[in-house]
Amino acid sequence: LVNRLTKKELSLIGISLYWAEGAKRDFTFSNTDPRMVKVFITILKSTFYIPNDDFKISIRIYEDLNRKECLNYWSKITGVNLTSRKTSVDVLKGFKKGKLKYGMCRIRVRKSGLLLKKFFAIIDKVVEKMKPS
Repeated sequence: LVNRLTKKELSLIGISLYWAEGAKRDFTFSNTDPRMVKVFITILKSTFYIPNDDFKISIRIYEDLNRKECLNYWSKITGVNLTSRKTSVDVLKGFKKGKLKYGMCRIRVRKSGLLLKKFFAIIDKVVEKMKPS
């Protein structure tokens, strides 16, 4: 089923992920699943040609997590060096062990108004194709 993914298939995967996990007003995608974050950012880079400099990545962690360890972890997942550039880290009160071992990663794309419009236009076309005849 997944021998080789075409650019069209990758685009639809990325758009679907955004539809499920992205913001509706600006181009922001948030998730705690490193696989999902890696797939999404890889598609943005390879299929939509978003350069690393256009990503603004922030993380949200609980106060019992190691900030540097979390930054290093999400740097490896995203391929964006978060330790050498200004990265927003929101520290939440309380403790959350297990599922959120490295917190949540939020990906924003600078100057992404056109990209957001493109994504929602494609979503509208997909919905239109799903309507019964």
